[in-house]
Amino acid sequence: MAEFGKERYNVGCAEGRGSDYHGVCAGTKCFKGEAAYTRAEALQHFRDAESMTHKPFIYLSAGVSNPVFIETLELAGESGTKFNGVLCGRATWKDGIPIFAKQGEAAFREWLETTGTENIKNVNLALEAASPWFLKYGAKKPGGNWISQKQRRVTERAAERFAACSACGADLAAQEMDFDAGLST
Repeated sequence: MAEFGKERYNVGCAEGRGSDYHGVCAGTKCFKGEAAYTRAEALQHFRDAESMTHKPFIYLSAGVSNPVFIETLELAGESGTKFNGVLCGRATWKDGIPIFAKQGEAAFREWLETTGTENIKNVNLALEAASPWFLKYGAKKPGGNWISQKQRRVTERAAERFAACSACGADLAAQEMDFDAGLST
């Protein structure tokens, strides 16, 4: 983030990947038994990454599961990091792909309306730890809890669209799987 935050790149928003701690950070729900970091070290890494840029920055889900991404955002919030949002896709829908492949569109639609919608709501709840991007530039925060007011409306609309878009979601998921398969060859 330090390099690409330099003015010569004209980057407006940086991206970080907190999911690098998946499975190797002691004291987390996703810990798999062999620690590369303590929880305190991981929290410090979040703070160190933030200190490397004056630009707004977001966390990328990088294809991890919803629980892993939520825990990443929780760690970012616990660290006091003032991140400004997320870029995620697969963290919300990828677990529905095997259901679509094995059980068909109706089962996938049901998954989208329940688990898929819940995944989006989980991300939005975790985003309550985020800060508005304009604070990075010294602008004043609007009155009230701006995330709760706006995000709740956005969450409901996104959940409705997500649930209503099973065919679209299946197309996007198939394209993503084709892209991922191309990367592994």
